[in-house]
Amino acid sequence: MTQTTTAAESSFTGSALYIALDMGRDSWQFAASDGGKSKREATVNRTELAAGKAALLDEICKARTRFKLAEDVPVYAVYEAGRDGFWLARWLHENGIRCVVIDPASILVDRKAKHKENDAIDARALLDLLVHHVTGVRALEPVVPPPSEAEDARELGRLLHSLGRTRTMIAMRVQSLLWSRGIDARYTTDLPEHFGAMRTGDGRPLPPVLRMELEILCGQLVHMDRDLCRLEEERARQVRKPATKVEQLSSDLNSLFGIGPIGAWTLAHELFGWRTFQNGKKLGPLSDWRRHRSPVARWTATKASARPAPAPCERCWCSVVLPRRPDSPDLITATPNT
Repeated sequence: MTQTTTAAESSFTGSALYIALDMGRDSWQFAASDGGKSKREATVNRTELAAGKAALLDEICKARTRFKLAEDVPVYAVYEAGRDGFWLARWLHENGIRCVVIDPASILVDRKAKHKENDAIDARALLDLLVHHVTGVRALEPVVPPPSEAEDARELGRLLHSLGRTRTMIAMRVQSLLWSRGIDARYTTDLPEHFGAMRTGDGRPLPPVLRMELEILCGQLVHMDRDLCRLEEERARQVRKPATKVEQLSSDLNSLFGIGPIGAWTLAHELFGWRTFQNGKKLGPLSDWRRHRSPVARWTATKASARPAPAPCERCWCSVVLPRRPDSPDLITATPNT
């Protein structure tokens, strides 16, 4: 999973209800506690999502009754980030439940020990981690769920990246099929027009099934190129004529020296548009800022990783993002592109 910013929770010593959810396809394993040794466990059927959400709220009410907690005590929930996304965290927050989403890779385990694994055991382990986190015994580094609008807006760049990779694979497949028949040709928009005149290495015309496959692949590439152009135009429009706060930030970042429109859009939507960094140390792990100080290391990180390069991240943070914070003075003035 992509690296994310972390948010620290202050220690809490009063009464509270703690719940943990082990997410499954058809059910959620529910575990609840008041911070003591006693636990309440249940399985919530989520085949029908609306009924599953109602059953989850009912289990929370039963747990509050079981532990004799007042209606106004805070409720904390935890689950692992994964295919279920962040909608559950937002829904729990709307219902007055403070949700902690954690990266499964951040959970410390003894690799040498043997572990029994099932949904109930995993839910109990998450519950213990939540209690320790909230009470300050051992803090976790939770994932920050993005707002619904920000999550949708950043999908434009991710869709472009995914379609670009898919297009490259299909174009390489076309080239490989032709090369396997002794034909040295790459994909171009007019390639299907030359299929009739092509001859294999042994002087034969293209076999009918191979030609059919090539025509299908070339047709997919034509449609994909059209979609990519439409998406790239939309991304360029957002930088050129911003309509939202995040788009305005991308336009401002684009004015910096060395930051192009694609990098500005990516930095605004993936890093600075909705995430809150307390200081540079929080930004460093996400962008490899701290690990790539030398020019060679920066070049290597830029070439080998799809994440934003450390140097542009540092420049944007110091020049645009940090001075806009109400508790920070203007440190560096942005240098426009010339």
